[in-house]
Amino acid sequence: IDFEIGGHHAGTYWVSSVLVSMWGKAENPMLISLQTPCRSGPPFTEIAMYKVESDTSTLARMQVGLPLRRVRLVLRKNFGGIYGIALRKVTFYGYPIHAVAVPASLEDCEFSRGAAIHVHSDTILPAEIEATVHKSLRDALEQGARIPDHNARYRVWRDIASGDPHRATSVRLQRLRPISGATYIAASLNLLY
Repeated sequence: IDFEIGGHHAGTYWVSSVLVSMWGKAENPMLISLQTPCRSGPPFTEIAMYKVESDTSTLARMQVGLPLRRVRLVLRKNFGGIYGIALRKVTFYGYPIHAVAVPASLEDCEFSRGAAIHVHSDTILPAEIEATVHKSLRDALEQGARIPDHNARYRVWRDIASGDPHRATSVRLQRLRPISGATYIAASLNLLY
């Protein structure tokens, strides 16, 4: 049985557990496997498994503790029931995940072992931005030096250079300030572009 957690237009959810309600009869599955794909469609990877003890069991709880979007529930064998495999209900417990952007101030970062600030260009004209700078990077452009004989300023595109190839480098971000009223369950670092 394939599930899309939260429906077609929802975001990702942190699934803490899955509760499978059974009838407590011979049609109970003997093995329940919870699987998820890396992207839409196969291959699927098993993330939780539950071996049902007997045909009289009525609940199976699987602890997950992962961010999930698509899930496949695999049911194998039964306890000799003639109607195949029967379930009463499948319930997913968890929380919606909200991405919070934490921009890195390059002046406040600490670079070591070859990492450094890299200036891609410090002479981008305001009229050239749409043609030369990718849409996802336009908000990250900084104001640069004044354009000669003009009232406008150049735009500067700075980034982090990771150093020489095949060498471990390090960039330490400034200490994060918590958002008031928010509960943090997990955090992940995602590098953009």
